[in-house]
Amino acid sequence: STATRQIVTVEGAVARPGLFPVQGPLTLLQAVAQAGGTTTEADASNVIVFRTIEGERRAARFNLNRIRNGRDADPAIFGNDIVVVFGSNTRRSYTELLRALPIIGLFSAF
Repeated sequence: STATRQIVTVEGAVARPGLFPVQGPLTLLQAVAQAGGTTTEADASNVIVFRTIEGERRAARFNLNRIRNGRDADPAIFGNDIVVVFGSNTRRSYTELLRALPIIGLFSAF
C-alpha cells in the first residue's frame, strides 16, 4: 500500500534531485545512482546522510570516492533517509553542519 511506501530523498549536487521509492535493500551508491549520479560540481568526499533514530535526528558523513574504490563500505540507506551530496553551491547551513561532523559518521546526533 502507499501508506507503507518508503521514500529516500537525494539532494544537492546530483543530476536529478528528488524523492525515490525504496524497493528492497539500497546502498548509498545506489541511491546516488537513482538520482542520476553526481554532477561535475559535486564534492564526492562530502556526502551526508540524515536519519531519524529513536525520534532523534542524526547525520553521518561519507566519502563516495573511498566507497567507489573499495576503501570504505557502501552503507545501507533506509526509507526516510535524506542524502545530501555537497558541491560548490551547497547552502551555507549545510556547510557549517558538515564541519561539525566526523569524516566517517556513525550517525552522530545534532
